[in-house]
Amino acid sequence: MVIDASRGAVLPLTAAYCQRAGAALIACASDLDSEGIDAARALSAQVPVVQATNLSIGHWLQNRLTRSAASIMRRLPDPPVASVLERHTAAKRDRPSASARALAATWETASGVGEVTEVVSYRAGLAVSEHTLDLTFPCETVSLRHDVRDLGAAVFGALAAADWAHDAPVGFYLINDLFDRLLVEESP
Repeated sequence: MVIDASRGAVLPLTAAYCQRAGAALIACASDLDSEGIDAARALSAQVPVVQATNLSIGHWLQNRLTRSAASIMRRLPDPPVASVLERHTAAKRDRPSASARALAATWETASGVGEVTEVVSYRAGLAVSEHTLDLTFPCETVSLRHDVRDLGAAVFGALAAADWAHDAPVGFYLINDLFDRLLVEESP
């Protein structure tokens, strides 16, 4: 089992190692490009691969709440204007972050009412990050915010994904689908 949270440019090398070792892969670099995703998908023909833009349960929950809000908003005569604000420390290289892009994509896909008007990134402040989806109506705003102050927030997700992938069938899996399966579908 390999958990790669390095840089996207490293993933093809990690995938090659996993292929030689027959090791499952949890790929969670924020800046994966098409070459890295292609390498992960090719590897998934031989071993389980879990791709995660964010390993925290809070991010998964924010995305589920966004999907729920989007399904309701589709029914309104005037849907809200959606925007995403994300903050990371100054050391964060990519902007917008994969988590911010994923949150915007979740809204756009689930709502069917158009694109997020803006994804704003800024690099300052305390560790680790904040991601907010704002839904602005004519007279009010609803915000879905996820605030991470310690990288320990990713530990449960990393361990849950690694434990699951250890015995999983060969294939390519997204962390949000895995959390849906582990936390919702299999709940009593």
